[in-house]
Amino acid sequence: CLGVLLATGAQPKMAGFRGEEEFRGRGVSYCATCDGAFFRNKDVFVIGGGFTAAEESVFLTKFARHVTILIRKNDFACPASVADKARNHEKIMVLTNTEVEEVSGDTALRYLRYRNTQTGQVTKHHAADGETFGVFVFAGYEPATELVRGLAELNDQGYILTDRSQKTTVDGLYAAGDVCVKPLRQVVTAVGDGALAATELERLCAAMQKKTGIYP
Repeated sequence: CLGVLLATGAQPKMAGFRGEEEFRGRGVSYCATCDGAFFRNKDVFVIGGGFTAAEESVFLTKFARHVTILIRKNDFACPASVADKARNHEKIMVLTNTEVEEVSGDTALRYLRYRNTQTGQVTKHHAADGETFGVFVFAGYEPATELVRGLAELNDQGYILTDRSQKTTVDGLYAAGDVCVKPLRQVVTAVGDGALAATELERLCAAMQKKTGIYP
């Protein structure tokens, strides 16, 4: 073919605790903007200590009764200016050196168990009668770039590098959406990428058809 558009996206990384896959979309979420409103006046647990975890925890306080941040390491892995907003928020509690071991329930989450990796202390959270709670996982994203690994240039996190016209470092290969290096990964920016890439590919194909004499 004359050109390829890669729009394979990125998937959120799973934390790996028991029950995570089973309750995905039924209490376990990876997007505060998408699902935060479902937990209005409920308790929420956030897994992660990076920029996204700190920022989204503050966002979740708009809906949640209380937010508990569970960090595997001994502190946030983001600038203090971002971490302090979460650390000093009246509705947020931060627990470091903590790993989630299991979640369970019925149609929604009713039980959560986590452990302090330094002291070994295990804490069990049970939802009050008739209530549920949310677990938001912010462990980063995994871009689906397997098809072009070793072909096009990627950054250290595996996202594909493009120029302003969405062209990669390989002639004829363009990329759009969450698979690309970009500051904001949302539907509206992905659609913009796609429109730009399609326009550029149209020009490329027209030029290549004229050069090669190959027409569909």
